[in-house]
Amino acid sequence: MRTDQASLSAYFDCIDEEGLTLVAAHRGTDGRAAENALSSIRSVTARTAGLVEVDVAASADGVLFLHHDDTLDRSTTGTGPADIPWSELRELSLRDAAGRVTAEPVTSLAALLDWVRDEPVIVELDLKPSARYADVAALLEEKGVEDKVVIIAYTQAQARAIADAFPEAVISAGVDALSDLDALMAAGIPASRLLAWTGTETPDPDLYEALDARGIEVIFGTLGGRESWDARIARSGSEEAYVRLAEQGVDILATDRPLEAHRILAETGRADAARTCRAFLP
Repeated sequence: MRTDQASLSAYFDCIDEEGLTLVAAHRGTDGRAAENALSSIRSVTARTAGLVEVDVAASADGVLFLHHDDTLDRSTTGTGPADIPWSELRELSLRDAAGRVTAEPVTSLAALLDWVRDEPVIVELDLKPSARYADVAALLEEKGVEDKVVIIAYTQAQARAIADAFPEAVISAGVDALSDLDALMAAGIPASRLLAWTGTETPDPDLYEALDARGIEVIFGTLGGRESWDARIARSGSEEAYVRLAEQGVDILATDRPLEAHRILAETGRADAARTCRAFLP
């Protein structure tokens, strides 16, 4: 049920105040299914608290679709550059993490947003260079989901441009020190629209505490390659490491292992298993 104060900012505030930690499913998958696929996104959100990160690119004729790489070879049945017409992209099938061909077609952003509109989920958009801000913003407005997305910014200049182009979106921006936060706020981006991306290397509980005092939720990434936190946790079998990160002040774990991370967080009372905060979702 929505509350009169429903907003994405209020939702994240609830997560923080309740001492909970969300998992953000990297590329919208559980780490095994096809990435950036609507079926994968629906499956992983049904088994977690409903936060996914996806990649958005544009076809040669301007159709926005979910895809990470510059080329098609790794994750689809296509080959070569990904900037081909949508009429060709839509005929391709996606591959799963093991490279097996699935029955899932390439997903358009419009199809994803049609589903998101009526579901208690949040989508974090990683906009590739081919995806123009104006086109993405227009589609979000058309689908009525401007207040259900987080947009990733890689630089402070991007954060300022995103704040202008997406006036209702929450922005994930890099914060390595409080001076980074000060610069973002000096640029006119209010704290209520910011999430602090704090990297993938070493947790910084002192920074997390300072950000919490300023009303800013913390994202830490356990995702990555063979030496990522996810990979090391999987090898060790010690999934309590996700709980320790939560205890250190991480509000959102961006992970390639969302099911495993959510499960241990739920078992230790750190996940929104009772969906307490969902009343605040737009």
